[in-house]
Amino acid sequence: MEAYLLAQNGGIEKLKKVTMPTPGIQTNEVLIKTKAIGINPIDIQVRNSKDILGMITHGNIPQQVVLGWDVAGVVEQTGEGVNDFKPGDEVYGLLNMPGLGNTYATYVTADARQLAHKPAALDFVAAGATPMAAMTAWQAVVTRGHVKHGEKVLIHAASGGVGHFAVQIAKYLGAYVIGTASAKNKNFVMELGADEFIDYTEKPFEKQLQKVDVVIDTINSVEHILRSISVLKKGGRLVYLQPHFQSAIEAQLLAAEVSGSGVFVNSSGEVLAEISKLIREGHVLPKVTQVFGFNELPQAQAAVESGRATGKVVVSVNDHTKEGFIKALTQEEINTIYDFYGVFSKRDYNEVDRILAPDWKDIPLAPGQVEGPTGFKELVRNFTTAFPDLIIKVHEVFGTHERAGVRAEMSFTHSSEFMGMAPTHKKLTVAIHEFHYLKDGKLTTTWHLEDWLSMLLQTGTWPVNGQQ
Repeated sequence: MEAYLLAQNGGIEKLKKVTMPTPGIQTNEVLIKTKAIGINPIDIQVRNSKDILGMITHGNIPQQVVLGWDVAGVVEQTGEGVNDFKPGDEVYGLLNMPGLGNTYATYVTADARQLAHKPAALDFVAAGATPMAAMTAWQAVVTRGHVKHGEKVLIHAASGGVGHFAVQIAKYLGAYVIGTASAKNKNFVMELGADEFIDYTEKPFEKQLQKVDVVIDTINSVEHILRSISVLKKGGRLVYLQPHFQSAIEAQLLAAEVSGSGVFVNSSGEVLAEISKLIREGHVLPKVTQVFGFNELPQAQAAVESGRATGKVVVSVNDHTKEGFIKALTQEEINTIYDFYGVFSKRDYNEVDRILAPDWKDIPLAPGQVEGPTGFKELVRNFTTAFPDLIIKVHEVFGTHERAGVRAEMSFTHSSEFMGMAPTHKKLTVAIHEFHYLKDGKLTTTWHLEDWLSMLLQTGTWPVNGQQ
């Protein structure tokens, strides 16, 4: 098999791709053919620091270090004592945390008790993005934060890996969610379901709100956590992702009369099963924004290390269409796509000329092609006038440089004629699948397909050309 060894702690150049024997399995273990690997900040921290490597392995650093903890793939073999999985099953999991998960490899052994069956709603890339970030968010929001319906919850770095899951989980619990991020990620955060957005670059967050019930602080900074304490009401609850900060903030917690709890995620098939249930029910979905091939794994780490990645960064494995010769979507391209859908919610047409090329074309399968920024503005204006409660929620952006696919949904009250259908006054939810070409940072062509079958089931009318 192929794997990345950490030759020594340091920069990404210390990750060396090698060929090594495929590992054998023991009791309660399965062998997984890797399909996707989620890249997380802890990967970079362990790569950079021998102290953190020693801490996470409890001082038992093996001679050969293979990083990585998130994995999605297909079961190849099962060991004695494994009853819940069989060869051919599609699985995902957070492996051996704390410890070394060894997922930076084309084959991985895993304790079956740390795995879950991959939900059908997720492809392998989305599944690989999920375990560590979603389980950290679950432990922060549910286990430690004890978030309740109606509570006001502040989530820092809401556009990040852990943050974007935390927003969705808190909303599922019925909280009023406030997310912080930079202005360019506002649409992304609001489409997750956040009720309020704070641009932390514009004004300190502690000057914009007070008396919050719960703060989920994902920032690796004592100073930032102390600022979070200042916005909590008495009896409020702070959750942070660096348990070793406890002694540095204890006095401030006592003075503010709030509680504080650090989270360090642990592998757990049971917790992942809870998250899988939310995914199957449509309450939570990972947002994958950059996909790299296995040959590009160091570049994937660099994308996370930059601190500018939105959502999740994933490495696709055993998929030769992504093996290094195709560039990933840039962050600027991803932001342009989110801004495109954001025009429908913000009704702000000033951004359109920046987002669309002058000769942009929208090409549906049904008649009705729209052309140019002017045509798009007219389309948005007509649509949002006819359906004032229209919401478009982006679930996933994926693809390669200058080519992007989008999985989204739109919901609206069918109060006006739509695609030849007389008003039914029903609340419709319609899946959208679109493919975008980009050049020089602007959209040039959009192909789209709405889920007509779901509309037929919801309204009893076939929409194309007004024919039933």
